Amino acid sequence: MMRFYRTLLVLIVLPLVGVGCASYQSHYSVIEAATSSGKERKVRLTWRTAHYPSWHWRQDKATPIRMETQCSRRVWRIKDPGMEESCSTDSIGACGDPALDLDTDRELLDSTEHQCITVSDEKGSDRILELGERVEVTVSCYPRHTEIEMGDETANADYLRASVVPYNFRVRAAPLGSLTQRPPELDDSVCDLDE
Repeated sequence: MMRFYRTLLVLIVLPLVGVGCASYQSHYSVIEAATSSGKERKVRLTWRTAHYPSWHWRQDKATPIRMETQCSRRVWRIKDPGMEESCSTDSIGACGDPALDLDTDRELLDSTEHQCITVSDEKGSDRILELGERVEVTVSCYPRHTEIEMGDETANADYLRASVVPYNFRVRAAPLGSLTQRPPELDDSVCDLDE
C-alpha cells in the first residue's frame, strides 16, 4: 500500500516540478535600411516562443512577428499559415491592406489576402517556431501614402522599401523577461529632423 502512495505522489508531483522546464524566449533583430520614401531607418522584428518538454501536454507555440519601422506608426503582424487571419497557406507572411498598400507595380491591391511581407530563413522555414538565427524578409508592397491622417494629426506610415532581394536580419534570443538582453528601442529623435 505504501508503494502505491509513493507511486501516486510521484505521478502527481513530477508534472508540477517539470513545468519549470519549459523554455520561454524573446527573439529580436534590428537592421538599418531604406524605407519606400528613401529614408534610412531602423527596422525591428520581435516575437516570442514557448518550448515545452516532449512529455508535456502543451504544444510549442510562437506569437506573430511584429515588424516596426523607426518613426512610423505602421506595425506589421507577420503570421504562420495556421494562425487566425493569415493570408498564406504555405509561408510566414503578412497581408496588405487595400486602403494602405499598393502592389509591386504600385497598383491598388485587389484583396485583403494579398501577401506583402514574407519571412523565412536559410533553411526555408515556413513556421515561426522553426526560424533560425538569420531571418530573410521579403517586402513586395509599397505604402499607398507614407503619411496618413489620424484625427487632428498626420502620422508617418512608411515601411521597408519593396525589394526582390530579401532583407537579412540576424536574430538574437534571450529568456523572456531577461534584463540583460532586450530589443533595442527605436530612437525617435531622428524623426524630428524630418519636420
